[in-house]
Amino acid sequence: LANTFPLAEVTGFEISPWPLAFSRIMTMFSSRITILSEDFFSRDLGEYDVLVCYLSHQHMAKIEERLDGMKKPPLVISCAFPMPNAKPTEVVAIKQIVSIKIYAYNSQAKG
Repeated sequence: LANTFPLAEVTGFEISPWPLAFSRIMTMFSSRITILSEDFFSRDLGEYDVLVCYLSHQHMAKIEERLDGMKKPPLVISCAFPMPNAKPTEVVAIKQIVSIKIYAYNSQAKG
C-alpha cells in the first residue's frame, strides 16, 4: 500500500507476535508506515480514510456493526471475507493457485 500510494500514511495493526515482528522488520526503514501492537477494534475507525482487512467472517461482522451509523465511514477493502449484510460496491476475483475475492465497500457510492 505504501508503495502504491506514496503520499499515504499507513498504520498496521497486529496482535500476534510473529506477524508483528515480521511486519516491523519489513517496514523499519519507512517513516510513513507504523505497525501497532494493538487491538484494531480499540480504535476509532472514523480516523481512517481506508481500511484494508484480511479478517475472519466474525471480525468483518464486527467491523460492519462499528461502521453502521458513522457519518463518514472509511472505504473498506476486504480480502476473502465479506461483511455479512453490507452490499459491496465492487467485487474482484483474483485467480492464482486459488481464487480469492476482494470486496470493496464505499459508503460514498450509495445512491
